[in-house]
Amino acid sequence: MTKPLHTQLADDLRKEISEGHLRPGDALPSEAELGRVHSISRITVRKALQTLEHEGLVAAAAGRGRVVRDQKVYDWHLVDYEKKHRSHPDLDGWASDVVDQGGTPNETVVAVEVVDPPAEVKAKLALGAEGAALLRRRVRSINGKPAQLSSSYFPYEMVKGTVFMLPGSQSAQGGLLASIGRPQRRKHHEITARNASPDEAEELQLLPGTPLIQHIVVGYDEDDVAVRCMVTLAASDVARLVVDEENLS
Repeated sequence: MTKPLHTQLADDLRKEISEGHLRPGDALPSEAELGRVHSISRITVRKALQTLEHEGLVAAAAGRGRVVRDQKVYDWHLVDYEKKHRSHPDLDGWASDVVDQGGTPNETVVAVEVVDPPAEVKAKLALGAEGAALLRRRVRSINGKPAQLSSSYFPYEMVKGTVFMLPGSQSAQGGLLASIGRPQRRKHHEITARNASPDEAEELQLLPGTPLIQHIVVGYDEDDVAVRCMVTLAASDVARLVVDEENLS
């Protein structure tokens, strides 16, 4: 059975990308040029290019039409990505890994506010129906492009009047929670996949509906009370989840 013309064009361009004839950053021929070369309409060309956009292979670039996207994937070590790293003492594990893999990391705190958290977060923090939380929200970027949205929720009654309320990035020896006498003693991790909402897609510079990795981690203190719930959304096309196990008997 003969494939539709837009599928044939998408296959041809996908092959050129996979074989390196079109490299990251290269501009694709214009819709008009592709139409002339392949003797097809611009509508058909546009359908083919939209297919590649939804696959994350190409993206629109201001003044350049569509370009081949960088397909580099960065390892994300789930267990220790917030810990200080031996190779880069001034960076956490996530930023250190990005640097070691040839990227330039950046992290910006975009919100510090008291909120009525989502029901799922309320339940995980055992806040009750009326319980408030302090939200510290960060955007992590690689090479200037957003890669992760991270929202950390803390019981407001626990952190009000502390360093947690200050704007911007904050740090303390042993961690912020340890600095207020509530260090985390264990963590519970949940990992799921879902499609990006329009707002999330815009913030991560993705097409709406692009798959995301959702990582929820709940931290508990020595009395097994939940003191933190962090929800991280990662662009699935740049993140590879890694978990290392050591000292196994």
